Order: sequence, then C-alpha cells, then structure tokens
Amino acid sequence: MAVLFFPQLLAICFLVAPIGYVMAETPAMPGAPAMPGAPSDVPSDRCEVRQAAWFAVAAYNAAASQENYAYKLTAIVSSQTQVVAGLNYILTTELGLTWCMKAQAMDPETCPLQVNGKRLLCRFVVYTIPWEGKALLTEKTCIDVPPSPRCFRRSLKEGTR
Repeated sequence: MAVLFFPQLLAICFLVAPIGYVMAETPAMPGAPAMPGAPSDVPSDRCEVRQAAWFAVAAYNAAASQENYAYKLTAIVSSQTQVVAGLNYILTTELGLTWCMKAQAMDPETCPLQVNGKRLLCRFVVYTIPWEGKALLTEKTCIDVPPSPRCFRRSLKEGTR
C-alpha cells in the first residue's frame, strides 16, 4: 500500500508545485490584500509617517552625518509600513543641509536651508514598538543628489561651486 501511495503522492506534488510557483511569482492585483508581513505603501502625509521621518533625520544628524551643519527633511518621496514584531517604517526621503550647527540645541526643521547646500536622498528604516513607545533607526543609506543643471549653471556663474 505504501509503495502505491508514494508514486501517487509524488505525481500530485509535481502537478501542484508549478501552480504554487506561478502564484508566488504573479504580482498582486491592485486593491488585493497584501501578503502578511510584506511592506505596504502608505500615504507620506500621515502623522506617524512624518514622525518616523523626523526621528530618522534626528538620528542621522546625531550619529551618521559627518557634517558640522544639521540636515533637515525636505521631502518624503515614498513610505511603506511593514508589520514585524513591531512596525517598520520604510522611508525614502530627501534631506537638505541647513545653516544650523549640529552642536546648537535648535530644531533643524526651523533652520533655513543652504542655497547651494548639499542634498541627500536617503532610505531609512525606523523600527517602532508603538505600545512600548520605542523607536530605533535600523537602516540608513544616503547618497548625494547632484544639483539640477539650472542651479549648477547659476552656481558656476556666481563662482560658488
């Protein structure tokens, strides 16, 4: 009986496995529920998304940035949340260099941007445990954003670049 059962089971596995593979590789239909644990797009203007972004920028200014001046958030390009043992906020942001020194006890969000200052495009992951009031910047990757051609030409004319 076991000998007959095994080949039949094996045949069923070979028939069903490709269906599972195709379903796993097929992108989700718009409006379909996301896979559990998968990142989901969320509006960037949500209060908790903005708070996570400000937290990430403050942590970046405190530990990662080698600049003497503080960066401030200029835009949230995209935002996602992911349910894990808490909640991950996966953010792509634009930062601009301000005129406020990092050593000053000022809020960088109130500081003016440097006109031809450095700009960064950053990907941050902020891990939160909301019911414990905890947040941690778990990933930070930033790259320089080159000046736009118009700004670059103007800065060359002015001799400031």
